[in-house]
Amino acid sequence: MFVAKGTSSINRAVELRGKDATASSAPRLASAWWKAAAVCVLLFAVAFGLRFWCGSYGLHSSRHWDEGYALDNVRSLIETGSFEPARSYYPSPVFNLPAAAIVRVSAWWHERSADPRWATYQNGRFRGMSYLLLRGLMALYGAIAVLLLWRIGCVLAGSGVGLLAAVLLAFLPWHIHAGAIFKPDSLLVMTALLSVWAGIHAIRSQSLWWAALAGLGIALAASAKLTGVLVAAPVAVGLLAANPRSRRRWGQLAMTAGVSAVAFAALNPYWTSYLFFVDALKVDYAKRARWRGWTKVGGLGLTIRLFFESTVHGPII
Repeated sequence: MFVAKGTSSINRAVELRGKDATASSAPRLASAWWKAAAVCVLLFAVAFGLRFWCGSYGLHSSRHWDEGYALDNVRSLIETGSFEPARSYYPSPVFNLPAAAIVRVSAWWHERSADPRWATYQNGRFRGMSYLLLRGLMALYGAIAVLLLWRIGCVLAGSGVGLLAAVLLAFLPWHIHAGAIFKPDSLLVMTALLSVWAGIHAIRSQSLWWAALAGLGIALAASAKLTGVLVAAPVAVGLLAANPRSRRRWGQLAMTAGVSAVAFAALNPYWTSYLFFVDALKVDYAKRARWRGWTKVGGLGLTIRLFFESTVHGPII
């Protein structure tokens, strides 16, 4: 009887201590959540604001001549309603459809409100508001990429490393430039990081759903720019390196590959024409190289030197 009473007393004491621990940990969890939310909002505000401000001047076609290729595809989508690209540069609907939708909504609001500030597209020409909104979309992609890198760093190495990585990307000169010009580079970085983030969770959880999301991220990255398909390499290596003999890992890899292939084909109805576009781009770049007097070795040297340019990566990096 004494043993039973002693045991019950011990159990009650353990229960009370557990309740006290839970009660004391609740404020800490709430505080950590609010800190994470504050960091998230601050990172997003700084990253988006810097890129939007950078893209808010020179609202015309002569500031960035490369924007003309993307705008031709958007114009074709608006006027014909077809996803068939008008230009071989940046042909994917993943990049062009959100842009066309923004221009159409702005034009609709301009017609309803008769406010000239919202004039975006008239007589086949893009107005200044078009450039502001479309560059703002690229700034949004860039800010989301900063948040994704922050989360990836937190998962892999802790909150301090995640915050450092996010701050470096937020102030990276090349990434600021990419978020201030209507080109798919900012979308490419965001979707590539989305794939890596999903791949990390797939490795840790062995979940087929996370593997599928990683495959979707690869498809989105490859749709933004064909070079985005390269993000499949770290995801595949990570899955197999975790346990190359596991059937579950091979199943995840098959899921990732299958979803990425199907999603890419679904998101790019004219994907077969991209093969011809690549050949045309090779010829175009070869002509530019000859015009500048570059050789293959010289071009490779310029590419390597680019990694050490302070105007690209900033003086800190």
